[in-house]
Amino acid sequence: MHYQDWLIIDALYKNRNITKTAEELYVSQPALTSRIKKIEEFYNTPLITRNNRGVHFTMEGELLAVKAKEMIRKYAEIQSELNNLKENVTGTLRIGVSNFIAKYKIPKILKMFKELFPLVECYVVTAWSKDIHKMVNNKDIHFGFIRGSYPWNGEKKLLFEENICVAADFDFNWEDLPSLPRIDYGTDHILRPVIEEWWRENYKQPSYVGIHVDHVDTCKEMIVNGLGYGIVPTLILKDYPYIIKKVIKDHKGNPLKRKTWLYYNNDDMHLRVCKEFKKFILNLDIGKL
Repeated sequence: MHYQDWLIIDALYKNRNITKTAEELYVSQPALTSRIKKIEEFYNTPLITRNNRGVHFTMEGELLAVKAKEMIRKYAEIQSELNNLKENVTGTLRIGVSNFIAKYKIPKILKMFKELFPLVECYVVTAWSKDIHKMVNNKDIHFGFIRGSYPWNGEKKLLFEENICVAADFDFNWEDLPSLPRIDYGTDHILRPVIEEWWRENYKQPSYVGIHVDHVDTCKEMIVNGLGYGIVPTLILKDYPYIIKKVIKDHKGNPLKRKTWLYYNNDDMHLRVCKEFKKFILNLDIGKL
């Protein structure tokens, strides 16, 4: 079994489709099919079946798919250990970032880090914070930039926090909010309960949702185009000084905050690339980027 074979099994298990897997791995479909047959011959057992609904893994195939993830991780660990012995800081840094951080923070962060360590390669995964939390917990990535607090036995550092506000391109009174069109958006299970609890504490009737969108970025665009108000973290609107932003507070008068954390495993900190990235991030004022 070659390293590429483990990549094939892992990608095929994820995609359940020969065409998508071939495209992802930049190989032709005939070459991919031929290699799968070679793997089956090597183990003397069928690994997949195919029909018009896609690829299905046999019991043996399911076992091999689990092993594929382990082998890919092991290859990465070996490569990291070898890179760690080199004089210059090299290797691949595996980072998971929430969608918000991916758009507003990580490009600047990686640009500055690469200027210091040009030989380092960066592998970046973008997803919801809950999925990034799973990745760093499974050690699929070295660092996770996560919005909100999740259960965690490793190390985590608070990077920055921001107020949550009601934002609109028009002035408004607090008592008028239930009758004004609100732009709601999909968010994680950390932020949504905070907003809902604040609303229940201050209003007896539900908000009037005029538009519902899938992401906070879309909500921002609706706000700046005057389609209603949104309840959002302030940083999302930092480039729009003309937008009215009123901070929401708890029953004690404390501003409600949205926190962004860096999650990581101490086991990875013996790697120079991880050690240098951790030091770089913790010395950086990310909130002001």
